[in-house]
Amino acid sequence: MISIQKIYKPFSYSITLLVVFLLWTILLTNCTPNEFKGTTITNGQEIPSFKLTDQYNNSVITDDFDGQIIVLTFLYSECKEECKIIVPIISKLQSEILNQHPDIAKDITFLSISVDPNNDIPENTYKYMRLNNENPYWQSKEVQANWVFLSGELEKLEGIWSHYGIATDAAIMDQGNVIEVISQKTMRDLYNNDNFPSYKIDHSLPIYIIDKSGVTRSVYNDLKIDTEDIIHDILLIAN
Repeated sequence: MISIQKIYKPFSYSITLLVVFLLWTILLTNCTPNEFKGTTITNGQEIPSFKLTDQYNNSVITDDFDGQIIVLTFLYSECKEECKIIVPIISKLQSEILNQHPDIAKDITFLSISVDPNNDIPENTYKYMRLNNENPYWQSKEVQANWVFLSGELEKLEGIWSHYGIATDAAIMDQGNVIEVISQKTMRDLYNNDNFPSYKIDHSLPIYIIDKSGVTRSVYNDLKIDTEDIIHDILLIAN
């Protein structure tokens, strides 16, 4: 008579092996090292041609970033809420790359583009960068030059906003209270008004990763971002 115990043991062992194999397959599928951690952008468009002004009042054109990996964000110097989430992320990212991957640091540009041409003159963008950057290496001129804050005329910026899907609205303020919300189109008229009222801007906050050819490869839209994920994407592009 065949022992039931003898049949059961090999069967149990086979089931265990099958479960282990399936779990391992799932792990491999979800942890492919050659996939972006951010949202992958297939057939990404190239960065548009522009001529803008940086925080040092230097004229900057698209070609100045040829051969650079770009970490692109959108900010404005009067921002007191949303931008204060993005700036520490980029500061930390810049610091971690300098510490962990100094060999590729020189190949990366952190590029921020204004969503408020009315106030973002070089004096204000420079002051904003100096006061809000939390990178401990920020005193280095090389590091400062590595993060560029660009602004310019509204007509020049609108094309870039549209290219990257940046939506902007302005909330007209009176003694700290919102009295009216106006669209980007209406803002064009107000920018030409010498008596422009107090306002704050609500805008999209993506972080785009752009390769050395100027093509957008991945994007982060969730502000709960792990900088190690962005570094992972940068290393994929760099290698």
